[in-house]
Amino acid sequence: MISHSTRRTAIETLKCKSRSLRGDIAEELEHPGPAFSRTTAQLLKFHGIFQYTHRDARRRGDPDAVRFTLRCRPTGGRVRLEQLIGVFELADRFGLEGPRITSRQGLQVAGARKADLRAIVAALDELGLPTFASGGDVAGNVMCCAAPQRSAPLSEQLHWIADQVAGSFLPDDGAFREIWLNGSSRVARGPIPIDPIYGPSYLPHKFKIALAFPEDNCVDVLAQDVGLLAVADSRQIFGFEMFVGGGLGMIPSVPSSHPALAQPFAFVPDQQLLPVIFSVLSVFRDFGDRSRRSSGRLKQLIASEGLDVFRQRVERRLAAPLEPPRGVAVTGRCNHLGWHAAAGEPLWNLGIPIVNGQLGGPGRPYRGFLDEVLSRSDCREVRLLPSQDLLLTGIGVRDRPVIRELLQRHGIVPDSSLSPVRRSAKACPALPTCRSAITEAERILPEIVAELESELARWGLRDQACSICVAGCPCGCTRSYLADIAIVGRTVDSRRATEKFALFVGGDRLGRRLNQLYRDLVPRREIIPTLRPLLRRFARERNPGESLGDFLHRVVSTQPLQTKDSRPLRSDSPVASPPPPHSAFSTAKEKPS
Repeated sequence: MISHSTRRTAIETLKCKSRSLRGDIAEELEHPGPAFSRTTAQLLKFHGIFQYTHRDARRRGDPDAVRFTLRCRPTGGRVRLEQLIGVFELADRFGLEGPRITSRQGLQVAGARKADLRAIVAALDELGLPTFASGGDVAGNVMCCAAPQRSAPLSEQLHWIADQVAGSFLPDDGAFREIWLNGSSRVARGPIPIDPIYGPSYLPHKFKIALAFPEDNCVDVLAQDVGLLAVADSRQIFGFEMFVGGGLGMIPSVPSSHPALAQPFAFVPDQQLLPVIFSVLSVFRDFGDRSRRSSGRLKQLIASEGLDVFRQRVERRLAAPLEPPRGVAVTGRCNHLGWHAAAGEPLWNLGIPIVNGQLGGPGRPYRGFLDEVLSRSDCREVRLLPSQDLLLTGIGVRDRPVIRELLQRHGIVPDSSLSPVRRSAKACPALPTCRSAITEAERILPEIVAELESELARWGLRDQACSICVAGCPCGCTRSYLADIAIVGRTVDSRRATEKFALFVGGDRLGRRLNQLYRDLVPRREIIPTLRPLLRRFARERNPGESLGDFLHRVVSTQPLQTKDSRPLRSDSPVASPPPPHSAFSTAKEKPS
């Protein structure tokens, strides 16, 4: 059972004393130094601003290596083309990196300097892309399947519901408007109302929500604190199968901190959706562990007290019983790449692959392409995909040849020209901009993908679908623990200047199964050789129609977990039963490079 002692972390104390997220942000904005204090940097996350040290700049001896990432939270990734082009212009104006599509359908820019923050935040807000509540201990950006293969009315209804959910769980933004949009360092000094949803200390940790139809789990509903699968007839959505307690973040040294898939919780009629979500959120708010950040997620509260006890608490908040789950399950997934007829309309959608979501920067032609799409076609809306790709929507039949010509002229590689591995490969930003990164990820993805493609070709598997994710730390931001193959940064041997990774294999292509640890502390140059025996066995031993992820799960689950020197790794955990394979990390000390 999670201890609900009166002991609180420093962050909890900070939130309570912050005067509804004001803290000393306004005062420190006026200070000439390049950085905020550590405590204020924690509050900035609630405002969608993330302070980091640019590690390449630090290595070069740059005395001003502190930078900031700003993240917007468009619900379901819906963005007007004019807004996206406006973010490009903003990046040019302030010398920012990006924009980048995030794995939660957000949009972010990096590399900002403290002196420019107020102008950038105000400009993003004017574009209709506020940064507030895209981070911090609140309900973050609500994910929604970008273009479900249903009729247009059902698709629009799902997005409308997502908008209602997102709007209903926004914290009070008074501090945000005072600090960033009023053009003054003065903030309210009188009594500050307590946030009606989150209270004085907000949530114990982040809280993630996603909506989808069963046949298209592109948002990975089972990786969320609250995952919602819509149940509909041919004309309207009448309810949701609710799953609770998912989350992929982990700290290898903390046994209770491991990835978990959300569990079936209840069937919720559409008119009851907001009250039920609020009841789940409020129980988490009031009973979640605030004494340790590493145990502060909803998944750990449910693991500690059990799903039945958690359900009873939620029902007491509702003052009504919950309807039991109906057995609705994930049945499919679409990557939305390439041309697709819009459901029920004489229009088309075009999914464009974007490597790691990076729209801006050298060698990326998307800005010019999108400018011309806006000026030469009637396409006005884009959607940011959970895969960090880009979807153009509402393309008329007459505009298709125009957009095809623009793709070719700007050198944008179509989805059909990519190998199956390259089509689904992704990585987190990691070094040099992520403060949590232990190893490289995004910058080594191209060479890892090339090596894996070569290895698959060697065994006659050139056209084999394979999802691969490279992460710079175990936090799971890119949902790495669902991939067929995940390469997760673990430590750096500073004496040999060698990065070492944990290899996870055997995820399910529909997002219904966690992968499992295969090898830990594998040096970068030995990753593909370590995977080679598995790929060779897959080529020779797979069952008819068996996917790579299913084969790896079947084969590896029967083998003892081993380190590089072949000593079995411990897989016992005092919290989970049966113990999750992810708890079998070795105890190597982690340190950033």
